[in-house]
Amino acid sequence: MNIINPALETRAFDEWKAARPEFVEALKEKIPMRRLGKPDRDAGPLAIVIASDDASYMSGQKFMLEGGLHTLA
Repeated sequence: MNIINPALETRAFDEWKAARPEFVEALKEKIPMRRLGKPDRDAGPLAIVIASDDASYMSGQKFMLEGGLHTLA
């Protein structure tokens, strides 16, 4: 089994973000790619690949889609 772990950009997060634009801008400044991810754009293509036969030998992987934020720790 493989896991896609997207960061923060979800439909449920939209309402919360709208009420806190200053927090969202500060967060983007900390992310090396300077943006939040979008599930359709960033996770969708990866999901297609890991569900295909091309990834049949891939197992137990966790894909962190967070714009490089973990590299700062």
